[in-house]
Amino acid sequence: MSTPLRILGIAAQPDQLAWLWSKMASLGGAGDELARVVRPDGLPDELTDYDAVILDDSIGLESALSITMEVIQQTTPIPVLIAIESADIAHWERLLRTGAQDLIFKDTDSPAEIRRRISRSMSQANVLQATQEAEVRLCTIIENIDDGVLILDLQNAIMFANPATEFLIDRPLDELFGLKVPFEVPDGGEDTVTIRHASGVDRTLHLKIYPVIWEGLEAHLITLHDVTEEQETRNQLRLARKSAEEAASMKSTFLANMSHELRMPLASIIGFAQLIGEGTEEPDFKEFAEAIEFSGNRLLTTINAVLEATRLEKHHIDPLLQSVKVDAVVEEVVASLQPLIQTDSVKLKCHGEGSPAAKADEDFLVRILNNLIGNAAKFTSEGSITVTWKEEDGFVHIDVKDTGIGISPEFLPELFNEFTQESTGAGRTHEGTGLGLTIVKGLVDLLEGRIEVKSTLGEGSCFSVYIPLADVA
Repeated sequence: MSTPLRILGIAAQPDQLAWLWSKMASLGGAGDELARVVRPDGLPDELTDYDAVILDDSIGLESALSITMEVIQQTTPIPVLIAIESADIAHWERLLRTGAQDLIFKDTDSPAEIRRRISRSMSQANVLQATQEAEVRLCTIIENIDDGVLILDLQNAIMFANPATEFLIDRPLDELFGLKVPFEVPDGGEDTVTIRHASGVDRTLHLKIYPVIWEGLEAHLITLHDVTEEQETRNQLRLARKSAEEAASMKSTFLANMSHELRMPLASIIGFAQLIGEGTEEPDFKEFAEAIEFSGNRLLTTINAVLEATRLEKHHIDPLLQSVKVDAVVEEVVASLQPLIQTDSVKLKCHGEGSPAAKADEDFLVRILNNLIGNAAKFTSEGSITVTWKEEDGFVHIDVKDTGIGISPEFLPELFNEFTQESTGAGRTHEGTGLGLTIVKGLVDLLEGRIEVKSTLGEGSCFSVYIPLADVA
């Protein structure tokens, strides 16, 4: 059974809509309701109780036009249909262009056709209302967003602009329409333009351009996003980066020059200290000469470390990559350091799985191991230092593990920074420049590997180096 219709009928006389009641009743629509309004000026204040309005041609064209306009201007418009004789269509069809949904032909339309016309008009009215509501919501969004929205014709004249555009291009909204935009419009895609405001401040705008149809004409929709602050921030970051790079370059150059300037006189001091120690039998002189030689060697080691770190930072060292047997290098380095490190309380040992070949510079690998084992020895007073190796996921994995004092979790993020040590100042417990691990990290990076560290304070540390495997022939 059809859904009951609630229809408001308007005619000059009550009986002039009797035909409609009769036809609709013949469909069995007992639930349909039809309210007769004799006078055209008797339109109710509220139309939401009705599904449609049917105007009989007896009220005349002008009254029908007036009522149609009044109905469609309601907050919730409902469809208007005009009941006419089919022969009068030419006289009445203009109402279809001014808001009426459809015509009903009193002399030819069957009851079923009349009901279909009413139902179809209701559906069209619902679609129209939904479209209008969507347009209102869209307009509300466009009116309130911070980005500018422009519609331009093909000659770049403004056909539409939202309020945000008023600030972005520094012109009152009522002056914009019909004017050409004050910037070069790119052919499509996106671009960035700069506009000088009356205050003398430049605004940088990011544009996006889309082809659209506006009021039946080809046009361009342009969105304007203010990126002035972002651009300024980028410029400041660029300047800060340039300044930092210049400062780093000056530091590196200074350290490199100073290192070279100091090494020559230090070599002379160490050499003369050795000659003095060898050429005297006086115990005090020998002791003084040994102290000079020891301090000179310590300072020379520091200078060499600074120079190597500087060369790494400036990428002045290129590795000679080749296939290197890791087990042979580890065993050789451990054997060379054992007389210096191994004592009754500290054992230095190594073992591994197989004989993996790494794609590496052998000299780099020796320096990496010397630094890591030497660093472990510095912080291990008892227990062991163990070096192991194995293949793992395309890398040779080398571990240098000690049972020393360990590293606090707070210091781990700074571990590979140059000139940093966990103990500093008057409370410093171990000597060193704080460059050893920086150098290790630089050498590992040049070999396209990686280094990781795990440590527990008071229990020891494990440095893991991953070097890519050599290509298999």
